[in-house]
Amino acid sequence: MLCVGAALQVASFGIPQLIVGRIVTGLGNGINTSTVPVWHSETTKAHNRGRALAIELAINIFGVVSTVDYQF
Repeated sequence: MLCVGAALQVASFGIPQLIVGRIVTGLGNGINTSTVPVWHSETTKAHNRGRALAIELAINIFGVVSTVDYQF
């Protein structure tokens, strides 16, 4: 879904198509951020689980912070 949403945004010729692309990308991102940590915690060995999830979530947070548009 992320790739489809990104393609819609890149190829948009108007605001409505851009909005649809943003919605599709947002849904794809929501699916990824809600399912990947659960899958990761279920497949990681117990003694590495905390560190691995902390690193993964830190990377997710850094990605969100780095893409925020700070226009006031």
